[in-house]
Amino acid sequence: MFIMRGSRGIGLALKIHTRNHHSVGIIGAPFWKGQPKDGVEKGPDLIRSTGLVEKLKGQGCSVRDYGNLKFEHVPDDQPIEKVQRPRSVGHANKQLADAVHMIKKDGHTCVLLGGDHSLAIGSILGHAASQKELCVVWVDAHADINTPTTTLTGNMHGQPVSFLIREFHSKIPVMPGFSWIKPCISAQDIVYIGLRDVDPAEHYILKHLGIKFFSMTA
Repeated sequence: MFIMRGSRGIGLALKIHTRNHHSVGIIGAPFWKGQPKDGVEKGPDLIRSTGLVEKLKGQGCSVRDYGNLKFEHVPDDQPIEKVQRPRSVGHANKQLADAVHMIKKDGHTCVLLGGDHSLAIGSILGHAASQKELCVVWVDAHADINTPTTTLTGNMHGQPVSFLIREFHSKIPVMPGFSWIKPCISAQDIVYIGLRDVDPAEHYILKHLGIKFFSMTA
């Protein structure tokens, strides 16, 4: 996923993104509770171990590693209808959004190491807090735009985009841990690349909102 400045001009966004690439802030988010499997919380340290910092420096970037966020356990995080661990996901993303905002205020391009896909909420909202106009390039096999009412699994990692789109805000039910979230992107300012596994409800949402997408077969 790439988050860039400039809602109407991808070319402008890429130009600005390239200009600022020399200063990078890395933040790790070892969080897995947006889905049921252990393991993704090991992602930040494993990615670092491949030499990420050295490779960025080799490209001419100055790098500051802010380390990993520490997420506190949320007790008695009962499901809401089908939705699993909503309070844990909401609180973790608030913590992440604040961290991303701080990194942007420090003048860096933020590189987030996750963690499951529910972290897109905090990542995008953290950027939105530091710049008003955003466009998002979402490179993934999945759209992650289910809602708490359309999800088939109840896992939050398949729902983050639905909480972020302004035109869809009225369709999102109240969720514990999510009261701080304010939608920050328009449907015309996100594009999907590489989709190949989209739920029927997600396909309807994409078409209804007029969101641009390119499948693996496009």
